[in-house]
Amino acid sequence: TDIPDPPSDISPAGFPLNASLSATTYLDGGPTVSAGGTETFTAGGPGVKVDPTVAITDSSSSTLAGATVSIGSGIRAGDELSVDNGGTSISATYSAGVLTLSGTDTIAHYETVLDSVTYNFPSADGDPTNGGTDNSRTIDWSVTDGSATSSTATSTLAVDRQEQAALDVTSLSGTVGTPLTLTTSGGSGTGAVSFTATNGT
Repeated sequence: TDIPDPPSDISPAGFPLNASLSATTYLDGGPTVSAGGTETFTAGGPGVKVDPTVAITDSSSSTLAGATVSIGSGIRAGDELSVDNGGTSISATYSAGVLTLSGTDTIAHYETVLDSVTYNFPSADGDPTNGGTDNSRTIDWSVTDGSATSSTATSTLAVDRQEQAALDVTSLSGTVGTPLTLTTSGGSGTGAVSFTATNGT
């Protein structure tokens, strides 16, 4: 008895020869961070929150592993960044314009901590505007979930000089060989004083 040949699309073992294999690749979108606020710091005043509207999303994870906040253009010695990380598992360190957050915690906790990032410039460190030439700072934000790192978002911080009230000199007295006594009203501060001394009574 003749055995018929198998169909051309079937192997002798009975498996289809024209089978196709398809695969779907799922990409890890990773976290994203959005920022863009514009706040103002006044020299001599209290610190200000840099951008209290920072928002984070992550389609592949409900937690984050870290974040970086750095001062970009305009940075000066004396610039400080700090956070309130109370009640979280997030630790914070600051050095040379870079605030580093680390520790696995929820996205909500990271948002809260990032919203609290505060800029300050102690008066003892001088003029944060460098005589009016550095009137702003760019603040760059990024976050990571441990597998992927977000693109950088940027906020802008304006920095104003503190204008001191004018001094009204009401009297100037002294004797030869001793320091002069200068009495003022209408403000306080430091600065150069010039005057002309004449002989007479």
